[in-house]
Amino acid sequence: MFKNRTVVVHTIVSLLISQISFWLIFLHRTQLPPTIPLWFMQKESVDVLSDVTYIWLLPGLSVLFLALYLLITALIHRHQPYIVGITMAASTCGSLFLLIATLNILSKVLGWG
Repeated sequence: MFKNRTVVVHTIVSLLISQISFWLIFLHRTQLPPTIPLWFMQKESVDVLSDVTYIWLLPGLSVLFLALYLLITALIHRHQPYIVGITMAASTCGSLFLLIATLNILSKVLGWG
């Protein structure tokens, strides 16, 4: 499965994106308030605030989705080579979306913008 260049490239990119998200949270963990808005598209209200520990779900989900997509890829890589590329691209796009969500939450909470 890892002989396929598409799988290797998307795996590396997804892991790098997950690491960026992890390190952004880790480096700013002391500056985060006790509650943060995890539903970042709505106006901040008490209903959408969560405990600060839940922000760690975002890089965790990125790695979990990558593992799931790698499992799917392992099952179908011999029979459906084109689906493998689509599946791995979806993994990279999902990781990128979660990084953007992390950046958006951190920018609102820390006042970056």
